[in-house]
Amino acid sequence: MKTFKKNELRVIRSILSLKNATRKLIANETRLSLVKISSMLNNLESNHYIMKKGKTKSKSGRPSFIYQVRPELGYSIGVSIKPDSLRIVAINCSKELILDKNLELKLFSDPGSHVQSIADQVSLELKRVISDSLPHKDTIIAIGLALPGMVDTDRNIWLQGMQMTGIRQINLVQELQNQFDIPIFIEDVARTLAYLEKIRFSDQGIDNFILLYLDIGVGTGIIINNEIYRGSHGIAGEIGHVGLANNNYRCSCNNVGCLETVVSTPGILRVFRERLKEGVRSTLQKFNHESVDDMTLE
Repeated sequence: MKTFKKNELRVIRSILSLKNATRKLIANETRLSLVKISSMLNNLESNHYIMKKGKTKSKSGRPSFIYQVRPELGYSIGVSIKPDSLRIVAINCSKELILDKNLELKLFSDPGSHVQSIADQVSLELKRVISDSLPHKDTIIAIGLALPGMVDTDRNIWLQGMQMTGIRQINLVQELQNQFDIPIFIEDVARTLAYLEKIRFSDQGIDNFILLYLDIGVGTGIIINNEIYRGSHGIAGEIGHVGLANNNYRCSCNNVGCLETVVSTPGILRVFRERLKEGVRSTLQKFNHESVDDMTLE
């Protein structure tokens, strides 16, 4: 794959991050002059790295070309890991989804084996995807992993898996980097989703927001001045482990009374199931005691 000059890379990154990448917006994003940007865009287009995908009207009423990176320039792979499943997706450089695969994650009962088991299964499935499902195997730009629990992105350390036992201070990147000659990145699930929203709404001028993540756990992704805020050792926004009054449930972090034990998906279901079995009055009483255990959040 071509090695780009520093300013060329800045332009390509800005085109990828902008919703409608016009010459003026690219110049604002890169802080390069319009003359410089025009020259670079012409050069990148003539070398088939970028292309025009349409026009938009500027405030003056004059049409401006919208640029996009050519889809075949490269591919990125994302892996989302949950206690019982893997989801692998791939996008091209036009941000088009070209692969979406859900797989079962099988872990043995011994927590001490979980790290190696996760690394082995992720590695195996990534090799299958790269070999069988991607059109150009030599143009994979990066692999990103969204991990549950606590993540120190700067040090590439999976601090704690929380619901995934046996995960503590693990360098999963190093485990995988030995098998893939591709840059690998890790991030907390909530921050990954916050980053996605940042990209999706990049043209609306929303530079500061907090995303609330509710799933197997509870967390937040914090964006300040259009940048992810991770805090010390990557634990900013871990609200799932704030203590909640009159809560006696034990959490996966081993403390008692964490918010996550009652407002995560499994926490909500547990509270409802227990109350129904106690006989509280509810339209959900149509479930008998046996089927209550199969009740879903929906």
